[in-house]
Amino acid sequence: MAHDEQWLTPRLQTAATLCNQTPAATESPLWLGVDLGTCDVVSMVVDRDGQPVAVCLDWADVVRDGIVWDFFGAVTIVRRHLDTLEQQFGRRFSHAATSFPPGT
Repeated sequence: MAHDEQWLTPRLQTAATLCNQTPAATESPLWLGVDLGTCDVVSMVVDRDGQPVAVCLDWADVVRDGIVWDFFGAVTIVRRHLDTLEQQFGRRFSHAATSFPPGT
């Protein structure tokens, strides 16, 4: 197994078990990432070691060809994810990481 797979596969497996479930307990600083995909919206919280501790996923049709075409739908889903995560962790997330496809 390649090094990347040794690093990534366990994290993906952990994320899958946490999807829309109670988050893992942690005392670590937390980071939030949001992915607006073509078929879903995912918000994931990771700890200082990049280990997933919470995942919210909703199937959605808010992005097409890398462009957000349903802005209201995307905002509604991300707000719902934030509300859920902030209640679960008892803290406010004021920043999030995301990425954008090239050329958009």
